[in-house]
Amino acid sequence: MNEKQVTLQRITKENELACIQLQPREDQLNLVASNADSLIHATKEITSKPYGIFAEDRMVGFILFDNEIYNDGYYWILRFMIDEKYQGKGYAKLAIQEVIHKLKERTDCKQSGYLMYRTI
Repeated sequence: MNEKQVTLQRITKENELACIQLQPREDQLNLVASNADSLIHATKEITSKPYGIFAEDRMVGFILFDNEIYNDGYYWILRFMIDEKYQGKGYAKLAIQEVIHKLKERTDCKQSGYLMYRTI
């Protein structure tokens, strides 16, 4: 049985358009900022970096989270979405687990715990 896996890959000029084209369901549009707005936000937020959530070679979602400890002593997930075509397949949970894994590797990340989130 194949176990699903995701990777987080930095958003670059080469994959930026694919990221912008990701969309939540129509009834979720007012719950998250557009990925275009999120990418603009990322240029102003120096501690955070934008990543595409990839399943195999397909971008299925987007996440923007801190790669440096924020001035309040925490790391934050600022934006998070899964494209409507890929919702309900477990990718959100896998992406969050991948972020936790990345942050646990950091020496300045002193605490790990459970995250509560609403998946879209």
